[in-house]
Amino acid sequence: MSTSIFHFYNRYHIGDNLLNLKYFLYLSTILKEKNIVIYYYYDTKWTYNKKETLLSYIDPSVVTIKPLSEAPPTSIELWMGNKINGVDHLDSERYYDLFYKKILNYFSITDPSLSTNIWLDEPFLETVYESLDAQYKDIDILLLNTVGKSGQFNNTTTLNSLARYLHKHFNIVTADDIGGGVKTAQQLSLKQIGAISTHSKYIISTCSGPQIPCFNKQARDYVKKWFLITDGCHFKYYSIDYMYTSSNTTPIKAYFDALVASQ
Repeated sequence: MSTSIFHFYNRYHIGDNLLNLKYFLYLSTILKEKNIVIYYYYDTKWTYNKKETLLSYIDPSVVTIKPLSEAPPTSIELWMGNKINGVDHLDSERYYDLFYKKILNYFSITDPSLSTNIWLDEPFLETVYESLDAQYKDIDILLLNTVGKSGQFNNTTTLNSLARYLHKHFNIVTADDIGGGVKTAQQLSLKQIGAISTHSKYIISTCSGPQIPCFNKQARDYVKKWFLITDGCHFKYYSIDYMYTSSNTTPIKAYFDALVASQ
């Protein structure tokens, strides 16, 4: 069988790239069966597009990542900013269903058993989870307090204060270190944060890179409630219980205060 080569690119940030590469990884078995090879081009000049993070979400026998500057003119853009059939990326579950179906069409894959859900089944996360230090297991609250680098949320002061408050009553881990004895995952990889999400009771998250590895079937089914912090963009989800709030974290505090009171 001859090799089919595809060239894809994304000009933007870590979240966009992970959402693309995660799907290629999900498809890796069938792509190998069909002898499909992918060259994926990304912006190496963007500080947060860390090569080691992207490499952790690829099967190197299928996908090779390269600098955006090397993308041939015929490369296909994969970017959530492009509407599909009038649906934009804020309607996340509907959009990514269409987005991933479009990728399958590029490959001429028609297997109805393949998922096109943003909440992909990622069983490899269980292996990652089992390898984690015990302090990162059976977490009550995974709090992703990273600053969004695409203008989504740029002040985590109140969120960090909330983390310190919740730390008094819950087993909590934050993405960025805030000190004060609060456990942090700052030294962990994004894939490891994704693994933590699969066994966290609650997730509090800014719209930022570390949120993307938490979009997996295991977390969708396990997490009781998500709290999403934003300054503007409200993404819609239909498969999870979630609440939006801004830098005013009072509604989140009230939720967990009621939880403590009920115990």
